[in-house]
Amino acid sequence: MVIVFDLDDTLFPDISFVFSGFKAVGAYLHTYLGIDKGQIEGELCQALSISRNEVFDRVLKSHGVYSKQLVAS
Repeated sequence: MVIVFDLDDTLFPDISFVFSGFKAVGAYLHTYLGIDKGQIEGELCQALSISRNEVFDRVLKSHGVYSKQLVAS
């Protein structure tokens, strides 16, 4: 078994993993809360462009659905 770590963005840009995570979060929130997944992805990208801190917290709070448990899931 081989495990490869790309710690310095030489193989894949870090941001590509972030955006794929945003897609997964958008799909999750659409399924469980009925929020449009494209809208959530856009809001997450916008929040990230402002600051990398508490991206999920800020977006969930803007929809009135924030909870520590939801962020942890």
